[in-house]
Amino acid sequence: MQARRVVVWTLSILIGIGLSLAIVFLVFHTDLSKYRIWFDGDLAAFQAAALFGLSWIWLDYFLATDMLPK
Repeated sequence: MQARRVVVWTLSILIGIGLSLAIVFLVFHTDLSKYRIWFDGDLAAFQAAALFGLSWIWLDYFLATDMLPK
């Protein structure tokens, strides 16, 4: 069970960062210095946090780690 939880956290972090950078560079064709509100990369960080949360929820469900309450 503990190994699956580590997998969920690790994959969620990698998915969040990877998809966020892919969206910035491949979809919007820009860089982190232009993709900002207050400082360079802040929108990418918010986006990565959202993608992390979504992937964490679904990985928790599919791998049955029961970190979220039923």
